[in-house]
Amino acid sequence: MNKLTASPFRIDTPQASPLYTAQLEIQHIDFAGYVSSAQGVEVQDKFGNTICFLRGLVSTETIRSAHIGIVQGLMVPVNDSFGNPNLQGGMILVYY
Repeated sequence: MNKLTASPFRIDTPQASPLYTAQLEIQHIDFAGYVSSAQGVEVQDKFGNTICFLRGLVSTETIRSAHIGIVQGLMVPVNDSFGNPNLQGGMILVYY
């Protein structure tokens, strides 16, 4: 269940529409709770532009993005830009 009430946003379910539509300054995004290095997540702005792409590690440790900055909305689409299923396991934590 996605939780968008306070920092960090907790997102574990992709959606076809934007999760957040206003301007947002993102510090970083963590990808956690996945179980395989084959799992990954692509995060986009509300226009479908890629903000970051995080891929799991064999060690399954939490992956942290670099500083992101100001974005126009937030979306975790059902499929990534390559047509693969997105966020099949784990969750992302969006720190703002």
